[in-house]
Amino acid sequence: MTRCAVHRCLIPKLLLTSTLVFLPFQLTKARFSGAAFGKFSEGKISFPPTFKFNKNGQVYDTSKKKRVPAWTDRVLYMGSLELLEYASVPSAKTSDHRPVYATFRLPSSAVDGG
Repeated sequence: MTRCAVHRCLIPKLLLTSTLVFLPFQLTKARFSGAAFGKFSEGKISFPPTFKFNKNGQVYDTSKKKRVPAWTDRVLYMGSLELLEYASVPSAKTSDHRPVYATFRLPSSAVDGG
């Protein structure tokens, strides 16, 4: 199964137009079908694909493999958390991945034990 069912040549066009459409991600399909992580939530992805970059650069894979850029780095969560931010860190260029982070607000009832 592929991570993202979009041909590699379409990704740059989608990114240039800032059109991040819902794509049939392997993880998303598994979550919605109940096959994996069914009780978890995920925020709206509004950042560019976080994999597969040339190391130390901002260009997607130019190797012979020409991997399709994908959102392989994700944050899933459970419970009554309020998602405040979900983003990537494009300035971190030490890997072929870009880190992803999420910021949450924990309800006071969870802190108070009620």
